Amino acid sequence: MADCINETACEREARNWRDWLWKCSEIPLWFSATHFLDIRYYGTHNIPEKGAAILAPNHATFFDPVLISIPVGRRVNFLAVDKYLKVAFPGLLMKLYGVIPVREEGSAVEAFAKCVRVLESDQILGIFPEGGRSEDGELMEFKLGLGLLAIRSGAPVVPVTIVGGFEAWPKGSLLPRLLPMSVIYHPPLSMKVGKDAPRPERRRAARDVSEQVREAVTMGFEMVRRTVRGWELVK
Repeated sequence: MADCINETACEREARNWRDWLWKCSEIPLWFSATHFLDIRYYGTHNIPEKGAAILAPNHATFFDPVLISIPVGRRVNFLAVDKYLKVAFPGLLMKLYGVIPVREEGSAVEAFAKCVRVLESDQILGIFPEGGRSEDGELMEFKLGLGLLAIRSGAPVVPVTIVGGFEAWPKGSLLPRLLPMSVIYHPPLSMKVGKDAPRPERRRAARDVSEQVREAVTMGFEMVRRTVRGWELVK
């Protein structure tokens, strides 16, 4: 990389380099996912092509960040606890693709601020509203932070349903199984309440947003059925 004039320029150059790296990876990942791993994607037209946006999927496997990023068309930013970036795998890959580290002992305010910064620069952010991987494949409660982040940034939220992820790579399993999966992108939800609204109104709206996203993700499990050819949309 060339010498950077200041921190902002350095960050921009690093981001451009990571975007380029992701672009180089997209086609091989797409081909591998759809031809070898039997992953099917539905509703990709609901992914905003430009501007800030939040992807909000259910979370069952380590592979979920890559899984939902493949058809997006631009690099998706994720936050991860910094301890995972300190190990050889997947730490090196996470660093290369620009995963944003947060301190394990850090505050929620710190993580929230980093998310806002990503969205204010018109990038796309992936966030897992459950706050962690599901132990049994069932949806957990969606945290209020998703709605608060959407209201603070004004970014639309795209609910995403990952079907078959838990069966393919449940929590506690060392390696995944080659089982079919489907990823469904639902229509984006736009914010009706802005960041300047009174605090009680923002919290009510944030709760509504989180609940709407959870309902959409839940509905996704009913939109597909398992056949001999994998997970297919119900006609």
